[in-house]
Amino acid sequence: MQIPRYTKPLLYNEIESFRRYIDVKPQDYPIDTRKIAEAGGLTVDTCDFITKGLRGALVVDGAKGHIILDSKENDQEQNFFCGHESIHFVLHRNIGLNSFQCFDNARPNQNSIIEWQANEGAAELIVPYKQLIPDLLDLFNPITAYGDIFEAFFKLSEKYQVSEMVIRNRTESLKYEIYQVASGVPIDSISIMSKKQQERAGINVPSCYDVGLQKCFWGMA
Repeated sequence: MQIPRYTKPLLYNEIESFRRYIDVKPQDYPIDTRKIAEAGGLTVDTCDFITKGLRGALVVDGAKGHIILDSKENDQEQNFFCGHESIHFVLHRNIGLNSFQCFDNARPNQNSIIEWQANEGAAELIVPYKQLIPDLLDLFNPITAYGDIFEAFFKLSEKYQVSEMVIRNRTESLKYEIYQVASGVPIDSISIMSKKQQERAGINVPSCYDVGLQKCFWGMA
């Protein structure tokens, strides 16, 4: 099995190339990943999963793919998990696996690298960092109370049509990138770094959630 190797910046570049290929522009958000998948020739169905924690699955048959989503999930959750399986198809359909499954938490028998790629790739496709970060900072600048944090997450989940948990995870994944923009670095000039890269570089910055809890002001070092 030949697994593609992507750093976070390379993965984001790959998603940007895919975004251009399917002609999705900033004004097209929020996007419907089911429509995107079906426009690309994949079939998408739902069923009532009985396996605990299973949220989506992809079956690959050559150049064709079939995505199945849990019918118990709401539209926002299905939008993300359909994106997750779509990214598996885009990035992983030629690595020798004919099926992929998406769980709440990766199982021991799953490859953590390709699951990270599908999760992070779907997050960047559906909630692009160049759009999310300015939106987030606009909402977090006036944070004065604990409830304001969750109101901000709710507004962003509505805007991008994903669950609030996806937004929360996205802000955690992008905390260094958010910190740079909040500190005055132009968004086109920031460094995109994975959690492991940050750890190796000795970088440890708070997430916007932590900053909100501390009632700090964005832009302070």
